[in-house]
Amino acid sequence: MTLAAASVLAASTATAQAPTAPPPTFTAGDGWMAGGFVAATLLAMPFDERLARWMQQPAQQNDAAMKNTATVFRNLADPGTVVIGGGLYIAGRLTHDRTMTDVGLHSSEAIVAASVAGFVIKSAAGRARPRVDIANPHDYKFGRGLNSNDYESFPSGHALAAFALASAVTAEAGYHWVDKQTLIGALTYGGATLSALSRPYNNAHWLSDVVLGAGIGTLAGRLVVRWQHTHPDNWVDRTFLGMSVAPAPGGGVAVAFHATR
Repeated sequence: MTLAAASVLAASTATAQAPTAPPPTFTAGDGWMAGGFVAATLLAMPFDERLARWMQQPAQQNDAAMKNTATVFRNLADPGTVVIGGGLYIAGRLTHDRTMTDVGLHSSEAIVAASVAGFVIKSAAGRARPRVDIANPHDYKFGRGLNSNDYESFPSGHALAAFALASAVTAEAGYHWVDKQTLIGALTYGGATLSALSRPYNNAHWLSDVVLGAGIGTLAGRLVVRWQHTHPDNWVDRTFLGMSVAPAPGGGVAVAFHATR
């Protein structure tokens, strides 16, 4: 073998063995989306008081269909999202369905990530809920959200949880059920939108609160699912996808952890 041929062979072998860097988790498209939600939040603020007053008019508050719909979708967001995400994970473990476990785990992670971000922002912003003073949507005070639920308005926790679940499930559909992704997205984002709108109806949030919450949740779902699928050896997946859940002989369930690689 000539020296030149050996050099080419060595270079090609090294290239073949070199690990491929995973694609970036945060893309330019995510940046544009984040900017769009921030812009939408700012554009919604001038309508905060107007929508709040309209929602609280007797015609809306006494409408049985609106009231029942708001209750259902408010509960769908909280505690429903936690129940759905956790339920899918547990059901997947019990039935040894890797896909269901995957969707449940990553959806739950997205809800947690969005909720942490929302808690930090709402605690710092200290915005008063419309039920405190419907005529003053500009009542902010730094850090006040840590002391009272009445001043945790911005952003909406229900909205961010509902959109985190919708975004994560839709993103997972792109890996598991590509042909059904559009339908799944329409259903999950439709439910999330109704969950978000239930909050102004209940006089608990301003319009801009739910817009920002929707943005945080949507980004959390996209980023968590993308990161998990491009870093399959991460410790969260190794731990929780390697956990088995089974009915215990004396009742209840037995949990065991298995190292996975």
